[in-house]
Amino acid sequence: MKTQVAGQPASNGMYVSFRDWDLQIVSRDGDQLEGTAGHAYQRVPLLMLVLLSPAIGGVYAMAFPVVIFAAFFSALRQQISAFKVREAGESVGWGIYVGINRLCVCYVSAPDEPLEGQPGTRYLRVPTWMVLIGSPLLGGLYVLLFPLVMAGALLAVVGSLIAAPFARASQRYGRLTTSTWQPNAAYLNRPTEDKSSSGQAEDPLADLSEEVEARRAEEQDEQGRLS
Repeated sequence: MKTQVAGQPASNGMYVSFRDWDLQIVSRDGDQLEGTAGHAYQRVPLLMLVLLSPAIGGVYAMAFPVVIFAAFFSALRQQISAFKVREAGESVGWGIYVGINRLCVCYVSAPDEPLEGQPGTRYLRVPTWMVLIGSPLLGGLYVLLFPLVMAGALLAVVGSLIAAPFARASQRYGRLTTSTWQPNAAYLNRPTEDKSSSGQAEDPLADLSEEVEARRAEEQDEQGRLS
């Protein structure tokens, strides 16, 4: 293959630069070879071009969807990287803004209008082309989920109507289901003799000691009778 430097006159044909992965076509003899100045290009012979044309066409047909998707996602990535975060209360241009730290959507109809929302809410502006592409998808999703949303709302209303009488009864009579009887506390509230009138100091353990001695005596008598 004949080597030709970019920027110089060349004969007609197809030239390939393996260094830059570039392809240039010269349609007339003597025309300047376009491309990166100073880089070498290889001229593809006509016979090789005829033989490789079907293979090149097949590769192009198979790679075309991949190239289209790659270009689309590259443009989408550039658009997303250019997004600027806005905060509630900030003056912004018209468009649709979606909250990134709270689930909300705000529409601004004119430029230099304040962005509504709770303080501290951050928004991203959705490009117009994305709105046009996503609108049919959102509409179809809404149509598919609408029966489920209606069924859920109906069940919620019916459930609240059924649970309302039980909730009122629980608030009114719930205290009756709680037992306040504490039999162990009866031993702590035994009446004691008022010894203040006799001039003796009160001893909270005196009655308990007397009861222990009495029961001990009863147990000893019972053991004596059994023996």
